[in-house]
Amino acid sequence: MVSVKKFDLQWMPNVVCELEIEPILVTMRAKAARNKEILKQILLVTREEMVNGKYPDPFHQKYIYQETMHVIRILQGEIQCLKEHSRKLEKNNSTEAPQKDLDEFRE
Repeated sequence: MVSVKKFDLQWMPNVVCELEIEPILVTMRAKAARNKEILKQILLVTREEMVNGKYPDPFHQKYIYQETMHVIRILQGEIQCLKEHSRKLEKNNSTEAPQKDLDEFRE
């Protein structure tokens, strides 16, 4: 059997803290907690079938595909949120002088 801890998403807080995006961490962890069980089921069932040399029947294959795509869409949404939040941080924390000031300095 695959270790459940292997798919526990324990690495996520470190990555997010490095990016200093605490509010989004809460959202990501909440969504990950809801979908973690689905992911574990998909991974465990798929691995067991590979070990036993079986392939999923068409219905089962469709289920695995749908659930995997659902998780991927959620992760894509989270990535988009992180990108937008990162842009806001960059905009708010910008240390660059306005172009007007730079032009005056050059003269």
